[in-house]
Amino acid sequence: MTSADIEQLYREHQPTLVRWLARLVGCRETAADLAQESYLRIAGMDGLKTVDHPRAFLFRTARNLAFDHLRKTNTRSKTVEPLDDALDVPSAQPSVEQILLDRQQVDLFTKTLEALPDRCREVFILHRFHHCSYDSIARQLGISKSTVEKHMIRALQHCRKAMLEYEASSR
Repeated sequence: MTSADIEQLYREHQPTLVRWLARLVGCRETAADLAQESYLRIAGMDGLKTVDHPRAFLFRTARNLAFDHLRKTNTRSKTVEPLDDALDVPSAQPSVEQILLDRQQVDLFTKTLEALPDRCREVFILHRFHHCSYDSIARQLGISKSTVEKHMIRALQHCRKAMLEYEASSR
């Protein structure tokens, strides 16, 4: 097809083609884009000397482009959530209430540890925060493993009592 043939095809069928495509895709602007793409595709085809039914060829090309567009749109709508739905996604950041509760618990824990006797607190910190074994703590502090165990029991009981009192006062 020559450029003159394509121009004649455009003049004769452009309004009809756009209306027909608009009914297929549901949007006049998209239909106009698809019609334009149809003419460009036909113009870009090499070796296409004669087409027996140019109108039918134009409409077939436009229909194929419209179906491709609808397929892509349908796939996108299944995989891309609307932005409004993104507002319902929970944030990775803790709420203000949670931050305050966490601070209160840290303060309580700090005060609880401060209330322990020095050696008991030292044993607890070495075991829980520095991940030292009872044997290692006993060697480090020059006390028996049994004494380390007794300090840990005392510290854990003290912490548990403080947490139970806190939970009771929070209700």
